[in-house]
Amino acid sequence: MTLNWTKANDNMTAQNALKYYVYRSTTSFIMVDGLPTNGGTPLNGTGGSTDISSYNATALTGGTNYYFIVVVEDLALNKAAYTYVMATPLVIPAEQSNIMMIIAIALIGILAAGGAAAGLLLGKKKKEKLSEKYAVISYSHANTDVVNADLKAYEENDVCYWYDGQMTVGRGFDTQFNEKLDDKNCKGIIFFVSDQFLLSDPCGKEMKYFKEKYGIDNPDKFCLFVLPSGYPYDNADKIYDKVERFVHEKNDEETRKKLRHLSGHIELYLDLLRNGKEKFVTLGDAEAYVKDCCEEGKLFHKAGIIRT
Repeated sequence: MTLNWTKANDNMTAQNALKYYVYRSTTSFIMVDGLPTNGGTPLNGTGGSTDISSYNATALTGGTNYYFIVVVEDLALNKAAYTYVMATPLVIPAEQSNIMMIIAIALIGILAAGGAAAGLLLGKKKKEKLSEKYAVISYSHANTDVVNADLKAYEENDVCYWYDGQMTVGRGFDTQFNEKLDDKNCKGIIFFVSDQFLLSDPCGKEMKYFKEKYGIDNPDKFCLFVLPSGYPYDNADKIYDKVERFVHEKNDEETRKKLRHLSGHIELYLDLLRNGKEKFVTLGDAEAYVKDCCEEGKLFHKAGIIRT
């Protein structure tokens, strides 16, 4: 089984010096901030391989579901992951065992400027047309499944949005995110808040960029927060305590390191929320809040991001 992917680009490391690690697993990869956290079997050695764009996976059992992911690393040891894929080799009868079957699996992804991981939402989404108004989606890749579930309601109600699955291969994530947010057709940003979101440096950068560029309660670009039910949304101490408990339960050194910026991320979030007149809705209740926001005179309708 052959895996193929587009080579990554980095603003500091030459393309031919980037290193790739190929992993295989029989269970779905758990992604946190764009990187797999549940390991997998390294197929090309623990040291990885430089300047490659394909790998031939062997010793596979027919009828078994396999998950593959490629992680790319620059010279500064920053890492980013391509979207993982699942494939099931066919069971080939013994009399046809001399037939070689090669399945090419396309993997796409971006090594963002500065090495920030740019994960992609799974599933096929509607892309906004160049002339359409839209909102930008900001989320932690640890929450991909729940965010995808909400976005289905956006599609069913023809709400136009942009997310990182629509990025152009070969360009940095920060650059593309900022360009899409700054575009005249972008009418707002929707933050999907969670413990992982508030721990995420990329998500913190997105809140910081929006606040510094567009200020608080900007009439031209709305700011909406989607929060889990019962989340202590308006109290910094309660939010910190909740996220800290999550970190301790994870009992993971990499996750603990993220606590260093948590207070700053909470401050950014509360500034945007409170001064934006507390515009928030409940995660998992998308069918209700999307319909409400689409009503005449309400947020999405007023912003003009409903496809007609």
